[in-house]
Amino acid sequence: MITLIQEARDKWFGKTIQGKGGYCPCCDRWGKINGRTLNEAMARALIWLASQRPNHPLRLVHVPTAAPGWVLRTKQLSSLKHWGLIERPEKTHKLQNFSGMWRVTEKGHLFARSRITVHAKVWIYDDKLMDFSGQVLIQQCFKVPFNYGKMMQEFYSAETVDDWPGKL
Repeated sequence: MITLIQEARDKWFGKTIQGKGGYCPCCDRWGKINGRTLNEAMARALIWLASQRPNHPLRLVHVPTAAPGWVLRTKQLSSLKHWGLIERPEKTHKLQNFSGMWRVTEKGHLFARSRITVHAKVWIYDDKLMDFSGQVLIQQCFKVPFNYGKMMQEFYSAETVDDWPGKL
């Protein structure tokens, strides 16, 4: 027997968040599955992180203090976790704080050195990988630069985006 809550969840997942998004009828939270394409800013940030030689025993880099300004401004580095290219260590004790600490995975090193391909696009919901498509070498990421204006046009009219400083 299907409950009303299960029915609402099925509709929410099956139609609402896979479409244009909407508010959950149970918790009133906004949701949408967002597609992310591996872009130039992400590739550059990965190459930067892979080039670091941290002294930390877990090979962690404290990105907020170590990264150059261009990495911090793009805010793209943490997205690479969805491709399995970077990771944070798991907290093994409640006092450990790994905030801002990242390391490149073996897969990330291989991709940064153009030894493997990874998915060109991933779909994320609630910070979790839902689906993926295509394959890309790191060199191909530099042909598809991140276009903030294009992404924001989903939420704002083209005229509004065109009026923003720097014509994003």
